[in-house]
Amino acid sequence: MKNRISTSFVLTLAFVLISQMAHAQFQGHINMNIYSTDDGKTETNELNMYVTKDRIFIQGEDNVSFADGVKSNGLLVRNDTKDFILMMDKNEALKITKTEIEGLFSMIGMMGSMAPSSAPKEEKFEPNFRYSNKERTINGFKTSELIIDNISDNNEGDYLSVWLTPKVDINWGMLAEPWKNLPSDVESTVNGAFRQTIFGGNNFPILIEAYDAEKGETIKVLEVNSIKKSNVAQAKVDVPSGITIVGLNQLMMKMMMGN
Repeated sequence: MKNRISTSFVLTLAFVLISQMAHAQFQGHINMNIYSTDDGKTETNELNMYVTKDRIFIQGEDNVSFADGVKSNGLLVRNDTKDFILMMDKNEALKITKTEIEGLFSMIGMMGSMAPSSAPKEEKFEPNFRYSNKERTINGFKTSELIIDNISDNNEGDYLSVWLTPKVDINWGMLAEPWKNLPSDVESTVNGAFRQTIFGGNNFPILIEAYDAEKGETIKVLEVNSIKKSNVAQAKVDVPSGITIVGLNQLMMKMMMGN
């Protein structure tokens, strides 16, 4: 009788814990705007982020160039298959693994170190992360402020103000893992602060503002419009039919041949 009661209790407790974990893990749709300023003109790019338990798809209105002649308007993070899919022009998508990306960083670093240069070696600067005591409610979300100082080697007083909302528990998967061979100017940020504050802290940035010390003004960089928990259709986090998936070697060969 005692064993039967213990087993029943353990099963009940396990069910409750699993239910809480499933409830805590965010799945749904996040809509945001990215702002860029050039010659006093501000441009807005809307991003939509679809999140499931093992995949993240981020899609923007505008294409982003990441190599000569190669543009993308969407990134699919497939934690279940341990790879990234970049949606490209011409009905193609690039499939690349985390190891391949780290290999590219290593190759770029080796090429940079071998290149002759008469320019003096630049002093390395690292951003400084600190929490302020400020809290704000932004678009209905309760947030706290993270300050990122030392973001520029030109203007000492420039900083980023990142307003984080807690308990948006996204399964970041590979994005939250340590990355190898990163450029020195981003290594401590990606492997340190981002992993601690966002990837490991269940925080999500609702608003990011940049303060320009020289101009004495604050410029909006990112703003989340809505975070909606929901079941995301599998089609939202799959490669659409009719899209040809190419590997990194195939893409490099096509670029070398000018295709």
